[in-house]
Amino acid sequence: MDEPERIVTSWCDAITRRDKDAFLGLCHEAVAFYGPEGAGVGHEVVSDWFDAEPMRITIKDMRTDGLTVRLDHHIDWLDANGDVEYEADNAAQIEIRDAKVYSYRRVEEPPHVAEDPVVSP
Repeated sequence: MDEPERIVTSWCDAITRRDKDAFLGLCHEAVAFYGPEGAGVGHEVVSDWFDAEPMRITIKDMRTDGLTVRLDHHIDWLDANGDVEYEADNAAQIEIRDAKVYSYRRVEEPPHVAEDPVVSP
């Protein structure tokens, strides 16, 4: 496993464990998050997302191209009791910069978001 894959694995593990400090520690301070409701930048955005979206992530596959990781994963969204409320298979493109997650983008985003692809330097 290369460094970008280790970072993404640790990031997903922090989300699953609900370890907000570890999650934010793995996010670049200028992290860009592209989600179904739009895009945002910075720790405040991902912190709010973390609080609002309790989930369990199971990594199915990762492919690395430089500092960009294609993550295929299964997500169980959890209710207030920790029970699975909704589940889905997803794919994301995650860019690493300075050994932290710099951007997260679902691969199947609406066209207005997907027009600006993230490319590693």
